[in-house]
Amino acid sequence: MFGVAGDEALRSRLARLPSTLGAGLRKSLRYSESVLSVAREKGIEETLRFMSFRIGENYGEWRWGIETMGTLRPFQLGYTDKDFHEYGPPSYEVLDFLFGKLPIKDGESIFVAYGCGMGRALVVAGSRPFRRVVGVEYSEDLGAKAKENIRRARRRLKCPVDVVVGDARSFPVPPQADIIYFNNPFFGSVLQSVIDRIRASLRENPRELTIAYGNSRAFDELIQGRTWIEKTIHRTFYKDFIFSMYRCRPD
Repeated sequence: MFGVAGDEALRSRLARLPSTLGAGLRKSLRYSESVLSVAREKGIEETLRFMSFRIGENYGEWRWGIETMGTLRPFQLGYTDKDFHEYGPPSYEVLDFLFGKLPIKDGESIFVAYGCGMGRALVVAGSRPFRRVVGVEYSEDLGAKAKENIRRARRRLKCPVDVVVGDARSFPVPPQADIIYFNNPFFGSVLQSVIDRIRASLRENPRELTIAYGNSRAFDELIQGRTWIEKTIHRTFYKDFIFSMYRCRPD
């Protein structure tokens, strides 16, 4: 049922589709091809997990009225620094979990997202009672798309949501920022520089701060042995996506 011949036939049909065909049908056919591929390689149980995940992602895009799905490699974004990762948004399942756990102080908390990409996390954060939401994005193209998605979702937002296009290493941490989010945008020297800035901000403006991190392996390696930061939540999601939260205090 899920043999190579069937996959090739589907690809052939996709190739013959006229350019005027609606994008919705094209997207549905590409999704069908993905389902067939997963079913052939990993079996029915994994196929059902994949379908559930994709349904959740598509529903989230429809619910918020934004376009953030997809993956972009560093070379597609024009990155030359080896410490920058590819673009891929956090799943809506992860974001639902995140915002259910964050210690948000109504009208006071400031949310900062490093490597905000196309703005999915910013839009969801903007619907919560933050004082302000700020995204930092290195790619001009991703930053422009994030701003577009914020405009699309503006009627759902409860606070100002801004995007700063620039290098995270030179971004000044807002003095009152108490929730900082990363979806694994970079590692190595870039991540180290940002961690140092966060620590310096805590020393200059003492406060309790929460860091939420998607795919936190590189982060965990850098903070080993540091007393000012403590992991409080660790959970694995679909596709072995590791999500962690940390409590930070000035040392």
